Amino acid sequence: MQQEIAAQPDKSELKLDLAIALMQAGNTESAEAELDALPANLSTDSKAKRLRSQLDLAQALKDAPDIATLQARIEKDGDDFAARDLLGVRLLLSGDAAAGLDQFLHILRVKRDFADGIAKKRLLAAFATLDDEDLVGSYRRKMASLLF
Repeated sequence: MQQEIAAQPDKSELKLDLAIALMQAGNTESAEAELDALPANLSTDSKAKRLRSQLDLAQALKDAPDIATLQARIEKDGDDFAARDLLGVRLLLSGDAAAGLDQFLHILRVKRDFADGIAKKRLLAAFATLDDEDLVGSYRRKMASLLF
């Protein structure tokens, strides 16, 4: 991809594709740098917005425990909302979107105001990152039923 960018420097879309590939490879710092360097017309692109939401979610995982550790914390204390939040983000970014969304819904249901309403914020960020319209629609309805 970098060779293509070098051969076609005027094709900014390739830089966005590179940023997305870097994120998928787990290189969040490089992905963010590429995203920040995009021209203004591409920064509002739907793929760029989705990537920005993914990067925001990934930022929450800096120095966070792994999935097994978070699950163990929740088994020990079902009200460990910090662990649920991090587990939700980990699951979401690792490809188990429904399980991650379920963690955020649990927090929203039990302690809506935890960390200034982080569960609602995480749900909205997740909706912006997911391609599965049916899944997003289903969880939007679940979230709405808890909020209204």
